[in-house]
Amino acid sequence: MRKESVEFNGINLEPMEYGHDDHLDAVLYSEKEDPVEQEIRAVLRSRYWLLRFPQHLESEFTALYIPRAIQLFHFRSPLLFLLFLIENIGIYQVLPAEITQYYFSLNAWTGIMIVIASVLSYLPQLSRWYEWYIGVGGVVAIAVSTATANIGGGDSVILTYAGTMYIVVVLYSFVCLRFRAAMIVGWMGGIFGIILAHLLGHPMNWKLYNLTYTMTSILGMCLAYALDRQERTNFLQACLLRHSVDKGQKLAQQLNTLSRQDGLTGLANRRHLDEVLRHEWNRALRQQLPLTLMIIDVDFFKRYNDRWGHLAGDECLQQIATLIASFAKRSGELASRYGGEEFVLLFPSMAEQEAAQQAERLLSGIKKLGLPNPEEDHSFVTVSIGVAVCLPSADVSVARLLRQADVALYHAKENGRNRYAFFNDAMLNKDGVDLTRA
Repeated sequence: MRKESVEFNGINLEPMEYGHDDHLDAVLYSEKEDPVEQEIRAVLRSRYWLLRFPQHLESEFTALYIPRAIQLFHFRSPLLFLLFLIENIGIYQVLPAEITQYYFSLNAWTGIMIVIASVLSYLPQLSRWYEWYIGVGGVVAIAVSTATANIGGGDSVILTYAGTMYIVVVLYSFVCLRFRAAMIVGWMGGIFGIILAHLLGHPMNWKLYNLTYTMTSILGMCLAYALDRQERTNFLQACLLRHSVDKGQKLAQQLNTLSRQDGLTGLANRRHLDEVLRHEWNRALRQQLPLTLMIIDVDFFKRYNDRWGHLAGDECLQQIATLIASFAKRSGELASRYGGEEFVLLFPSMAEQEAAQQAERLLSGIKKLGLPNPEEDHSFVTVSIGVAVCLPSADVSVARLLRQADVALYHAKENGRNRYAFFNDAMLNKDGVDLTRA
C-alpha cells in the first residue's frame, strides 16, 4: 500500500523510495508521553493542596518565582512607603501630644524595615534570601504595630489597629511571599507583638485585636493560599507548554533529518542529494571550479541478495555506506544513497587527478571490508564506479553531469567490474548517447 505524504512544520515528507522507514513512523506516529510530561500532568491532577512540588520542580519553581517577586517589590516598595507615611500622618492628627514622640519612635521601625528591604532587594547576591529579609521586616513591622496599637486610647486606637490591618494585608498580598512564608511571618509577628506589648507595659484591647489582626490574618492566609496555588498552576502549565514547544522543535528537527536521510544506510537520500548538488553546481559555476560526481554500484548485488537473503543484503549495504560516508568529510562533500545498491559521492573543487586517487582508495576500502560473496569472481563483494568531472557552464546542466557519471559506470561494468572509469567523449561515440538533451 502506498503511504501518503506528510507535511510537518513546512517539511513535506514524501513516501520512502525504497522500503519501509520504521524510524520515520516512530517519530510521526508515536503518542507516548515522555516521563517529564507524565510527571507534570500527575502533579496537576494531584491538586497539590499542600502547595509543595517534588523537589526538582519545587527548585525550578523557586528559581523562577523569586526574581519575579523581587521585580514586583521594586515597583511596590515606594508605594508601601507612601502608604506608611499617609497612615502615620492620619494617626498623628488624633494621637495625644504627650505620647506622639514615643509612639513614632517605635513605629518608625516599620518605615525603616521598608527602606532596608527595598535596598536589599537591589543586591543580586541576596536574591536567594529575599523571603528571609522580607520575612524579618514583616515580623518587626507587625510586632511593633501590635505592641503600640492601644497606647493612645480614644479615637487614635481605631487608626492604630487599622494600621496593623494594613501591614497584615501588605504581608499576605503585596510583597509576594509564598503562602508558608507569609503565614509564618504573620503569626510570628502577632505573637512577638503581644510579648513586646507586655514587656513595654502596653495594654491589649483583645476585642479590637481579634477583629483586626486575627480576622485580617485569616483572610490574608486565604488570599495568600489562593495566590500561591494559582502561581503554581501557572508554572506547571507553562512547563507543559514549554516542554511541548521543545518537543515540537525536536520533532521538527528529527523529521527534517529523516526527510533528508536514507532510512537504511543513514546517508543522504535522493532529495537531499538533489538540493546539495544544485547548490554546489551553482557555487562552482560562480567560482569556476571543477565538480566531481561518482556513482558507485555494488557488483552482482542481486546474486548476493538471492544467496544470503535480504537481511544480509541490508547489512552489506550498511557496511558499504559507512565506508562511503567516510570519504565525504569536507564542506560541500556529500555521500548519498542513489537508489537500491547505488550510491553517489559529490566532491566540489576536485579535479580529475584527485578524483582518481579517491576512487582507488574506495575500491581498496571495499576490498578490505572482505564481505564474502562466493557467487562473484573475486569471492568478495566489489563495486564499480563511474566518475564524471566537469567545469560547470551555461551549456552544461546538473542532469548531464549525472548522465555522464552513469555512462562511465556502465563502461566500468562492461570492462570487468571492480574498477572505476572516467567519463570521456569517446564513450559517447561508442554508444551513440546524446547528452545534449540532458
